[in-house]
Amino acid sequence: MNPMATPATWNLFAHSLSISLIVKLYCTNFLAWKSKVILIVIGHDLDNIPFTGMSLLQVFVTVEPNPQYLQWNKCDQLLLSWLRSSMYEEVLATGQFSHVRKGALSISDYVDKVQSLSDAIIIAGSTMGEQDVILKLFNRLHPEYNSVVLGITFRSDALSLDEVQTLLMANKINLEQHNAIIDLTIKMQANLTYGAPRTRKSLPYQPTTRGSTLENQNCLYGR
Repeated sequence: MNPMATPATWNLFAHSLSISLIVKLYCTNFLAWKSKVILIVIGHDLDNIPFTGMSLLQVFVTVEPNPQYLQWNKCDQLLLSWLRSSMYEEVLATGQFSHVRKGALSISDYVDKVQSLSDAIIIAGSTMGEQDVILKLFNRLHPEYNSVVLGITFRSDALSLDEVQTLLMANKINLEQHNAIIDLTIKMQANLTYGAPRTRKSLPYQPTTRGSTLENQNCLYGR
């Protein structure tokens, strides 16, 4: 939503979005829901927030918070809250489920997050099997898990979510151990390279023959 488009005279209390939509967003009624939402948003003079694309406002002006940004943030959060209240729980959970990513989460936390979102979808009335959850889990994993994902995918038997989590965690431990060994090897090689004693260069040995010795003596003392 665009902060530059917020009306300068917008009043948070005078334009409270207290109207509840009779039509709530579901998987099959998007067009009907959208038409109702547009009318209400325009009627509250908030249509510029979701429908206009302009540059963002600065959060701070010098060291003080930008008052225009603060006003826009109130409008944005109010509108976002109202839009979410006009959707069924299944739609909200499905949207979150579609965008869930592992990111910096551990494998166990990532699996728990995916599982909780899938449970919310099921509670809301939709059907989702365990294999659907596992496939979704695989779609957002880092490339370092590709080998174990391929191994699980091509198995003839279907694994449970707990079994998949165990294999993923074991793969993570193996990767960490492998990387630790590589780091240790590199450090040892560096220590051997820079810690080896340096020897002085010696001149090459030049053997002398009997004839050459006599010639040198003749040069010194004369014939």
